[in-house]
Amino acid sequence: MDKKKVKLTLIYLGLFAFVGFAGLVLIVNAFANRDHRLYIPVLILGIMCFVASIYYGYLGISTLKDGLIGEKKKKLVDSKAGSLE
Repeated sequence: MDKKKVKLTLIYLGLFAFVGFAGLVLIVNAFANRDHRLYIPVLILGIMCFVASIYYGYLGISTLKDGLIGEKKKKLVDSKAGSLE
């Protein structure tokens, strides 16, 4: 278990929760004030927050997996192993 990656995971998941909540608040406020002149910019900002939240959630889960299990090591394949010579 890599403690540095687990700490980084907590940061990413914290950002995931914060940005997701901020996006929710922005979208709800945008739909509540449809006649306001800043309706479209606030709605776009809320959608961008949701997209960032999905990214941070994926990054956090991926980092947690790497921190707990370890990174997958690539096998080196010999290029002449498959030839018939």
